[in-house]
Amino acid sequence: MMLPVHAVLFDHAVKSLQAYEAQPPKEKDIVLLKDAQVAMSCVLNTMSERACEHFSQSKKEVLVEDAKSLSIIADFEDHPSLQFLQNYIGILREKGVIYLKKKVVADRGIINGKYLDEVLPDNVSIEDKVLKILEYLCGFIIHPPFLTSSPSENDCLHVWVSIFEVIADRISLHTGEKALKASKIMRKMQSDEYGDISETGRKVDCLFVFDGIEISNIEFKSPEICDKELAIQNRKNIRLARCIQEFHVEIGASDFSVLMADIFGFSGIFYQVKPMGDIAIAGKTTSTVVQIPRTAGELEDFLEGSSLAIIWNFISSLEKQGPCIVRAKERFDAMQVRKKLAHAITGPRQHTPPPVNRAFRNNVTLTPSKKRTWTMSDVKS
Repeated sequence: MMLPVHAVLFDHAVKSLQAYEAQPPKEKDIVLLKDAQVAMSCVLNTMSERACEHFSQSKKEVLVEDAKSLSIIADFEDHPSLQFLQNYIGILREKGVIYLKKKVVADRGIINGKYLDEVLPDNVSIEDKVLKILEYLCGFIIHPPFLTSSPSENDCLHVWVSIFEVIADRISLHTGEKALKASKIMRKMQSDEYGDISETGRKVDCLFVFDGIEISNIEFKSPEICDKELAIQNRKNIRLARCIQEFHVEIGASDFSVLMADIFGFSGIFYQVKPMGDIAIAGKTTSTVVQIPRTAGELEDFLEGSSLAIIWNFISSLEKQGPCIVRAKERFDAMQVRKKLAHAITGPRQHTPPPVNRAFRNNVTLTPSKKRTWTMSDVKS
């Protein structure tokens, strides 16, 4: 029996498809199709204006507001790294970016010289990482690799990944259009159910992996793309998150939320896909848009703002989530081994299936295509 909230999602999908089909061939709005696919994935996307409007018209606006509130992560814009950033605001204003880079390099040298034979304490490690990120950003601003040309999608990805890698301790990042394994599982299920559907995994831009298990993905676009492309990317990434989420559910993980991000050039929106009752929801973890600085003015905003805190909390949340998912996967694998062994010992013997009735031309089977002609000499011999 379809629950009321499922009925609303299904109705949203149907109306989106009907609106899409009603449009002239050259004026098709592909976002309508993607909105329908997200709804059919049992997801209420609170970042979709159409989805929110449909739920409002269906007298379910409270559900939308609850979903938005549940998506917000408390203190996602706060992190100890901001304290170290603020120490350099005055230096940037008074001395400029070139001097700031030299100062950061010198301060990193002092820190590492003090702990040459020791592991950096947690608080000092955060400071060292902040300084390393600042050094990279200053160099990026002083010597812009793209000059006056517009950066490509891969150019933008490289800058973001350079920052992610500084923060991450146990997360591995996989770039270069990697196939998402979790999407292969979903496609195989579709193939088994509906027939001839490719089982190839969807290609993703930046996959976050913890001990071999996929836990997140970020999609990138160049800063020059249109709003429609941004919306399409968002819907694609939500469906990829659902694939990851379904895999985590299958192995028995206790935390089914999947943190994701859509990045457009040097700006990013961070959100999560998580369960809410009988459906999944997709909503922003914070209303703040993260910005990677490209100029001295943007760097000052970066030092004063919360962009680094959001990036840091995103990575930290994945690394906190990772060990729990790994343990669930280990228990799941052990259970599968036990089931296989129990079935091998106590399970019923497999019976040879009856032959399938096939129609062969000329009643010839397992022979060359040329039909053999029998003669009387064959019979006599």
